[in-house]
Amino acid sequence: MTTPTKQLRCMTWNDPRGYGPLESVAAAFAATPAGRGVTIAWDIQPLEGFESRSVPELARTYDLLNLDHPHLGEAAATGCLIPVGEVADEYLGPSLASYRVDGRLWAVPVDAACQVAAHHADRLTAPPASYDEVFDLARTRPVAASLTGLHSLMALLTLLAQQGTPLSHDPAAGWPEEDALAPAAILLHRLAGACLPESLDWNPLGLLAAMGQGRADYAVFTFAYVNFQKQGVRFVPVPGVRGGVLGGTGLAVSAHSREPDAALAFAKFAGSPDVQATLWPEHGGQPAHRRAWDALAARDPFYRDLRPAVEAAWIRPRHAGWIRRQSAAGDAINRWLRDPAADPRQLRTSLAALEKPSP
Repeated sequence: MTTPTKQLRCMTWNDPRGYGPLESVAAAFAATPAGRGVTIAWDIQPLEGFESRSVPELARTYDLLNLDHPHLGEAAATGCLIPVGEVADEYLGPSLASYRVDGRLWAVPVDAACQVAAHHADRLTAPPASYDEVFDLARTRPVAASLTGLHSLMALLTLLAQQGTPLSHDPAAGWPEEDALAPAAILLHRLAGACLPESLDWNPLGLLAAMGQGRADYAVFTFAYVNFQKQGVRFVPVPGVRGGVLGGTGLAVSAHSREPDAALAFAKFAGSPDVQATLWPEHGGQPAHRRAWDALAARDPFYRDLRPAVEAAWIRPRHAGWIRRQSAAGDAINRWLRDPAADPRQLRTSLAALEKPSP
């Protein structure tokens, strides 16, 4: 008697880090008792697709979503996902904690990252250890950053966390007052001014591609992608190490899934220590499990050098409405950075205006 087929439709993002391991992991899952008779089809879309299609909308189409933690407040508020139950906290830094909202866990971590710096190993052997050294380097070498839209906000959030005045996770608290916002904003404006002008239009993938082509020797703000090491790019913590905003993704199960048990079983299988330490990195993935990072650090400087930064990363807000708020704030900060005569009071006014309800 043949086993009935259970079909899962799943969504991930269009980088080898996002889709590379999935086919091999799905094949390995099919050989387990929980995966017998389960077929998995993956749709791939740009990361920006999360901004144009909300998680509740995506959850009506897909059984599994490979998403990042700031979406979970909206998801929890709308009931579009089901909790994944408890898993052992064996994941790097705050990865697991980032998927816990309202006392429940909404995704299994499969990818860990945070905002970092980068340099091209063939052109720069000793990257800056402080922001003062970044300015010194920019006088003689091409320095860059990822500051397009949302990533302008990511850089500001990192600087706020590093100076000990992080953005509150309480939406009612609004943006930091001017005396807290100004030092971080002024430093970010100076850094943007020292960087290549294209930085204001580069997302991390565009920036890292430009570094691989020789257009920049150092990047002060980006997110790490392990596969860019093949182009000579090396990653290090941002100056100061602590406070880089947490990235990474987790697998979440749609409340509309017709096969929620199979979807949940696959999510936990993909996040398991053996898969994370073998199939995941062997096929272009960047694991989230601590045991995987331990094993990989012994032979790959990417994992050895970035572990302290991920361990000390800052979790972004996850309340309902944050996704809209962060997109608008990123655009406002990017516009402000383009003005050579910009004043931090103008930025504080622009950000505060975003908090006012529409008439």
